[in-house]
Amino acid sequence: VYLGPNLPAGDIARAAKSQKVLVVGLSVVYSDNTGLEAELRDLRAKLPKKTHLLIGGAASALSPRALRELGAESVSNLHDLPSVLGRIASEA
Repeated sequence: VYLGPNLPAGDIARAAKSQKVLVVGLSVVYSDNTGLEAELRDLRAKLPKKTHLLIGGAASALSPRALRELGAESVSNLHDLPSVLGRIASEA
């Protein structure tokens, strides 16, 4: 389900809950977004614990520590996405 750009965490979480998704994937484009980690923390807190959070895009290079704290996973390119999704599906 494509939700469009620039949605607040609450809108993304509501859509994820209503669609009962297993994965929420975000593409982060602008590296000058100083509120990115705070917004991602807010999203993680609003998502069900079983929902995986994948972060990709040109500006998605969060530190491994930040990713762990967010319960998120970085996907560095689209070629890796099928294997990541396959792993998540096999764990479900």
